[in-house]
Amino acid sequence: MMRIRADTKDKEKIPELGDKFKVIRVDKKFIWWIIELEKIKD
Repeated sequence: MMRIRADTKDKEKIPELGDKFKVIRVDKKFIWWIIELEKIKD
């Protein structure tokens, strides 16, 4: 499990991350999105 922080301006990049990671949960905290990602095995 990996947790990253992304500015809300970067939220359109989440689908790109979906190619390599499965988005587990996205929590909006203030101006930040807390995105928990699970690495998809190759």
